[in-house]
Amino acid sequence: MEKIVQIPENVEISIENSIVAVKGPLGELKRTLKYPGISIKYDSKQRTIKISTESKRRKDISILGTFASHINNMIQGAQKEFVYEMKCVYAHFPMTIKVQGQEVLIQNFLGERQPRKVKIKEGVKIKVEGDSVFLSGCNKEVVSQSAAKLESACYKGNRDPRKFQDGIYPVGWKNE
Repeated sequence: MEKIVQIPENVEISIENSIVAVKGPLGELKRTLKYPGISIKYDSKQRTIKISTESKRRKDISILGTFASHINNMIQGAQKEFVYEMKCVYAHFPMTIKVQGQEVLIQNFLGERQPRKVKIKEGVKIKVEGDSVFLSGCNKEVVSQSAAKLESACYKGNRDPRKFQDGIYPVGWKNE
């Protein structure tokens, strides 16, 4: 069984010791893709990556698809940034969001005096416009993990979610 990933012209690929490096106009991404019985080979003439296994096990075949998806996400991220849009929702206490370096401060959430702090990972750019927060970067997993951290920072504790709907919620993402 095998999966083949096509490489665009403006992207360079290198594979050494299970470390796949993708270099494009927006930067370089590296990831270790290693699993027993699965091989990853780069064909520079046809500009393809061949991910293959001799096994017929369901788990090994699913790992092939996972590796192909990871490499496709790396290729897309090296060409265009992934942008997540999040919306700030509040009912009574006006919540404000401030960015200080790689840290986001959520102030006046449910009337709290102390701001809630969220550390955003390296490589993620944050932009606040009114009640919208935009997270962008070339690594899809790091950007989405930062969005998840921002959403979970607005945990309301043991309150009824139908009544207390304040928080920061994802609206959607796109590849720009």
